[in-house]
Amino acid sequence: LTQGLFQIGGPVWKAYYAKLVQILLEQQESDGRWPFPNDNLEESRKAGSVYTTAMAVLMLSLEKQYLPIYQRQRKILY
Repeated sequence: LTQGLFQIGGPVWKAYYAKLVQILLEQQESDGRWPFPNDNLEESRKAGSVYTTAMAVLMLSLEKQYLPIYQRQRKILY
């Protein structure tokens, strides 16, 4: 969802990203990690905070376009 909205861009992306940043920063622990969901699922316990922190960092880094997959495609006009 996040990458798809980023590729579309525009006002929908800006509104989504602003809310995403707000939510992620509110949930971030003081040591910099993001907690894993307390949903009692075995998969969540296996992934732990390493996975949730990696996903949060990837979502937050979209705006900077560090990774090639995050770069918007330029439209070619003929």
